[in-house]
Amino acid sequence: MLDPRLILGVLSLGGAVGSSRIMRGRRRTYDRELERIRQALIIDTEPDPFALAWVAGLPEPARRYLAHSIAPGVQLPTSAHLRMVGNVRNQPGGEWLEVDAEEVLAPPRGLVWSARVRGRVLSLSGDEHYIDGEAERCFWFLERFPLVRARGPDVSRSAAGRVAAESILLPSSLLPGHDLEWRPGDDMDSARAIFTVGTTPAELTIRVAGDGSLRSASLQRWGPTRFGPVDKRAGGGRYGWQQFRVDSFAERTFAGITIPVRLSATWIPEEGPEFEFFRAEITRATFR
Repeated sequence: MLDPRLILGVLSLGGAVGSSRIMRGRRRTYDRELERIRQALIIDTEPDPFALAWVAGLPEPARRYLAHSIAPGVQLPTSAHLRMVGNVRNQPGGEWLEVDAEEVLAPPRGLVWSARVRGRVLSLSGDEHYIDGEAERCFWFLERFPLVRARGPDVSRSAAGRVAAESILLPSSLLPGHDLEWRPGDDMDSARAIFTVGTTPAELTIRVAGDGSLRSASLQRWGPTRFGPVDKRAGGGRYGWQQFRVDSFAERTFAGITIPVRLSATWIPEEGPEFEFFRAEITRATFR
């Protein structure tokens, strides 16, 4: 008679192999859906070339910023494909993890961000996408086992705020018109862009230098906080409106489009200290 422990071991191994095959199949299905979303965000158009007259009547900081960011005669893109490296952490004082990511960005329609995250112990691959008012965030272990999967209205509203904030990486998306309006800011170096991402309102305040280069962009964004209602679909976290800021430390011009390439992202809660959670350097950018 076979040793019962051997039988249990074979059954366990078979279950693990079967489970691995199921997870691998689910990951392939998920990746196909991500690719469908990427392609939906990339729209081939015949855009008009940019002219400085388009921004002549804007508040001075907005005019300065857009004239600095888009060279005259450039065909205006509707999407960006970005490559970046950097660091991320999930709590104040937490370990900074290495990030290597690619992103398809098409404000205000959406984005797909795909990354590899490496720490001292664990390495994960992950994605976040937003399109048509819906978002999902998923991180995988060994490329096939989902460790974190979050969705629901809180995740979608927060992702809409991310799309709004990252409009600075595609400055053509901040040209006036198409339901976007520029208003004066609080001083001579700031202006506010008013628009919506899906059904989520956005009021993006930019601060610029004298030459029009971007210093920071901020807005009220729906995001995780110690206060507010708990959403189990979002991983059990609490969400609420809070200030969110992107700071720019260096810029680069790619085919006539100038964008921040060294930046950080920070949550600014009403109570408690600021929480800088993301630092990145954009190493490549192409526009369509």
